[in-house]
Amino acid sequence: MTIRPNGRDAWLDRVRDTWNERVDWWDDMSEQNAVAPDRIVDLNRTIASLNLRPGDRIYDAGCGSGQFALAFAERGFSVTAADISPEMIGRGRQHAQKRSLTVDWRVGDLDDAIRADKPFTAIHARMSLQFVPDLPRALQRFANKLAPGGRLYTSVPGATSPIYGSIWQRFLPDAAIEMNYLTPWDLERVLEHFDWRIVEQWPGDDLGLQLDTDESTRRSRQATAFTWTIISER
Repeated sequence: MTIRPNGRDAWLDRVRDTWNERVDWWDDMSEQNAVAPDRIVDLNRTIASLNLRPGDRIYDAGCGSGQFALAFAERGFSVTAADISPEMIGRGRQHAQKRSLTVDWRVGDLDDAIRADKPFTAIHARMSLQFVPDLPRALQRFANKLAPGGRLYTSVPGATSPIYGSIWQRFLPDAAIEMNYLTPWDLERVLEHFDWRIVEQWPGDDLGLQLDTDESTRRSRQATAFTWTIISER
């Protein structure tokens, strides 16, 4: 789904307003998840799949209140983190100050906020691409700012995830759309169409899975997963 230029600002305004309103709930949940037993496993797999080494530059695209950005900074990476919600970035700054961690925080649309940077070793877009009004534009911006050999982390909800429980409302005449309802197989095909090479993918509910390459098996897992992760490179 690509939004006409005159609809882009209205879309982003709705996304910004939605996440400003959700900041308390989201930050409380994210702080609890940051110390959950599976978080270390998740971080270790993410870092290994992105081929990151201490000192590497990582862009956290759609960082929310900053829990992953801070975890990356704690591991010794140079982190730039962007979110469209000023309230979310405010919380991230507060957490960073309390933990004496340095992150380059930015308020803005995740693909616009990356424009002026020198290349990144990796881009981390966890559960954020379903909110962009123009996916090809975002992926091109990411491609332009990845260093040679750099990798892109993307994750989106599975098609039957409750996150997409209101998907039917897009058919209503007065629907105010703020999600593009990007599914795992959509993301897979779009990445391939724009010349990204998929390196690895897995469901968020099974971080240790080495995925079967059989397409029917993969599609079944993608449909039932709460979230789905794809690692790719150019």
